[in-house]
Amino acid sequence: MKHGRRSLKTEMSKNWQLYLMVAPGILFFLVLSYLPMGYLAIAFKDYNVGKGILGSPWVGFENFYRLFHERLTGTRPISP
Repeated sequence: MKHGRRSLKTEMSKNWQLYLMVAPGILFFLVLSYLPMGYLAIAFKDYNVGKGILGSPWVGFENFYRLFHERLTGTRPISP
């Protein structure tokens, strides 16, 4: 009796319905979990719409420093 492992191609062709059912869940997870991570870089850049995400210069924590240390004059808090 031979107890060899099946190749990935053989396994996938035999259980293609299972992989087809699992595919939407995996795509959902990848799109909603990992795609937004790329846009997180905007917080650390001096974002310019014309230059895009990759063309905008890197400023590091300067945006966060300005957010917490500069006084916001002429603004009102939003309240119901």
